[in-house]
Amino acid sequence: MVGLPAMSAGSPGMSLYQAAFPALSTAAGKNLPTLAASDSYAVLAGQLGGTQWQMPKRKPNTNVIRGKGVDCKLSSSSAAAAEESSWHVFVSRLKPETEVDDVSEFLKENDIKVIRVTKLTAKEEWQKNSAAFHVSVDFNDRDKVFSADLWPAHVQIRDWYFKMSSN
Repeated sequence: MVGLPAMSAGSPGMSLYQAAFPALSTAAGKNLPTLAASDSYAVLAGQLGGTQWQMPKRKPNTNVIRGKGVDCKLSSSSAAAAEESSWHVFVSRLKPETEVDDVSEFLKENDIKVIRVTKLTAKEEWQKNSAAFHVSVDFNDRDKVFSADLWPAHVQIRDWYFKMSSN
């Protein structure tokens, strides 16, 4: 963490909290918890009590695959209505000039049944450096799509995230 003092006591009998925050511990004038050198600030916050301290929630682990580098029409820049038998993926980091037909042909050439390919519009300036697509393939071809050997180097492929309706 930036700006936080090292977690070590200044003198014997001094708690880590007192060493880290001498002005606060002196002003508080109460018994403060003592921590071991291996304890974190989160442990300290938990010992101090109160409801304002919460551990951050982690984002779900996503399965992102990067291409390993194959010679093909697609190149990296540094991927609808759901059908019962389709699988949706997000393909990104392709060159900006990559078109829907390029992605569709590439997948068909690799024996993947393509249902739909949609080029996504860049909403932010930094997104204009590469192209991204929403790709729907036959459910039985989902494992083929997630093969890193299929894709050019640095291209990213992951599951498509559908937004939940607010209603």
